[in-house]
Amino acid sequence: MTDVGPLTVTGGTGGTTAKYDDMETTAGLLGRASGDLLGVAATCHRYLVDPNVVASAVLDPVGAARFESAMVGALDGGDGLTWAAGQIGVQAVKLKAAVVTYRTTDDLQARLIDGMRFAGGAAAVLAAPALIQGALVAAPAWVASELVRGRNIGDDLQKLITDHPGIVDTIVGASPGAITTANALLLGPAAPLAGLIFKEATGQTLFPTSPTEGAGLLGLLYPDGTPVVADRGDDPAIAGTRPPQGVGDLMTALNYRNAEASGADQGEIDVRTIVKTMPDGSVHKSYVVDIPGTKDWQFNPLGDRTHLNDFGTNLHALSAETTAYEQGIADALRRAGVQPGDPVMLVGHSQGGMVAVHAADQFVQSGQFNVTHVVTAGSPVARTPVPASVQVLSLENQHDIVPHLDARDNPDLPNRTTVTFDRQYGTVGENHGIDSSYTPAAIAVDSSGDPSIRHYLDSASDFLNGDSATSHVYQVTREQK
Repeated sequence: MTDVGPLTVTGGTGGTTAKYDDMETTAGLLGRASGDLLGVAATCHRYLVDPNVVASAVLDPVGAARFESAMVGALDGGDGLTWAAGQIGVQAVKLKAAVVTYRTTDDLQARLIDGMRFAGGAAAVLAAPALIQGALVAAPAWVASELVRGRNIGDDLQKLITDHPGIVDTIVGASPGAITTANALLLGPAAPLAGLIFKEATGQTLFPTSPTEGAGLLGLLYPDGTPVVADRGDDPAIAGTRPPQGVGDLMTALNYRNAEASGADQGEIDVRTIVKTMPDGSVHKSYVVDIPGTKDWQFNPLGDRTHLNDFGTNLHALSAETTAYEQGIADALRRAGVQPGDPVMLVGHSQGGMVAVHAADQFVQSGQFNVTHVVTAGSPVARTPVPASVQVLSLENQHDIVPHLDARDNPDLPNRTTVTFDRQYGTVGENHGIDSSYTPAAIAVDSSGDPSIRHYLDSASDFLNGDSATSHVYQVTREQK
């Protein structure tokens, strides 16, 4: 199965917000043109009282009157310069107001959706007895129906949720309302004081209003610990091979690292050095970091959590915290000799994409590393901010439920391009897999003519089509607190 269907692209230089930016630029140009024309009109008005014109009226009063009349008409008439300047200024104001309206409407729409889901979660807690009673009646009937028809219950549930991943958005979006309402009911009148004390003691809130805050609260059950980075040396399977030529090659390399980083090797990342000789003979180096996703669904917070590709890291990443995984990546970059000004690209799948986007934001803001590009595959990164200097390309399978775990669509921004494709296997795992879903999509991206995609690829030339590449592997594990 190689077809991923037509690609749907949002954001980037061809996205809606980029068009808003163009409209704002146009409004600014129109405003300046209006001001310039008014300046010209003011200058021309001085000729109406110029001493030479006044003096000529004595010799040729009729001619002077005609001149004055023509000038007034040209400047202040119905189609005059002053009128034209005013109309251009009005259009500039209208255009600017339209952009403000569009942006405000988009923001309010996102907030309204969050608010409706929050209210749904709160209502579900209040109506819990009736909902539980209904589920106890409906669930056995559905299971019996499945068994009578010889259906596989697990397969049908996966097919249902992957056909309708919006279910995940609704559940995740409702969770803050459910948690907040449940805690308020449990604490009763003591809720406000308990909330203040809890916030002061933990830095998290007992009454989350967003999935980000909800993940932060649950993350308290899974202390993140500190990173331990081990040098695993060059990878002979990648070292010395050709540099990546496009997103397809980037995803193929990430898939390789993801497969290698399993079992005792969980937490392995690699830092690839891309070498390119410039026309002047100088040698240019850039770096690509491959960051695999979740490997160990360790739900027990009291168990061995040495490996950090786990459920706890997912919660901390969803809450936009600086994770031990991210700190380990920073240590690996320093060990690889990456300097603050060297171009860096972070490539991550699932959890790895979440960590990559947050790391890009933190690395750039702190000046640690010059992250210019990020590629994510199947990662919920909509709520994580990204500096304008960082270009992000996010690949999302519309039947993959994992990108829905933040309950929001990726923002439509000039530096954030999202490519959605159609790859339905009927199972959560295959729909989310790098090899099964995201590598074919990445290959399709390379041949796309979409302007946002082409701009991203052109801007990523530091990392593509180099002369040589080497790969050095580091393993990041966790020292539990």
